[in-house]
Amino acid sequence: MSEEKKKKKKKKKASGSGLQAPGSDRGLDTERKALPEPADPKLLQEAPELAHDDREIEVGVILRFAAVLAVATAVVLAGMWSFTKMMKESSLAGAPEPSPMATELPDGPPDPKLQPNPRDGLNALRAAEKRDLESYGWVDEKSRIVRIPIARAMDILAERGLPTRQMGPPEIDPVTVPTDGSLEPPHTREEAK
Repeated sequence: MSEEKKKKKKKKKASGSGLQAPGSDRGLDTERKALPEPADPKLLQEAPELAHDDREIEVGVILRFAAVLAVATAVVLAGMWSFTKMMKESSLAGAPEPSPMATELPDGPPDPKLQPNPRDGLNALRAAEKRDLESYGWVDEKSRIVRIPIARAMDILAERGLPTRQMGPPEIDPVTVPTDGSLEPPHTREEAK
């Protein structure tokens, strides 16, 4: 390049393009960026090193970084594993032995035990309740308490009526009037005796 062209480029860079944005009264300069020229196919065939430029990417640096990262990860994992193991051993060192009941396995599930066939169990329960409600029988033979069918019990209740309590006047007057002795402090009552 000649010296004149270099000076023109420097002058252009220093002053900008000199264009103003349309409708702008502040005089803002905008810079034009040149679009890259399309590559000449003949030039690319003659010099294939110009087709792909990988000078900015250093594969060795990337591989070294990946190796350092892998080693650091392995060291951190090993350290955490040993730290966890040490903490577990130190927490178990002072702990007493667990009781045999805590270490034994139970023979079966805890109560309540599940029914093998709940529908049959419910049907049997309802049949027993229906039998008790519709038949005569002893509840407690020693105390001479019997049960009667519910239909008969409702008939008896309709004939006799519900039992009621007789409410009389209260035995104690609900209003209490304070006496002179209850108004005095306790120490003056003792002195008066």
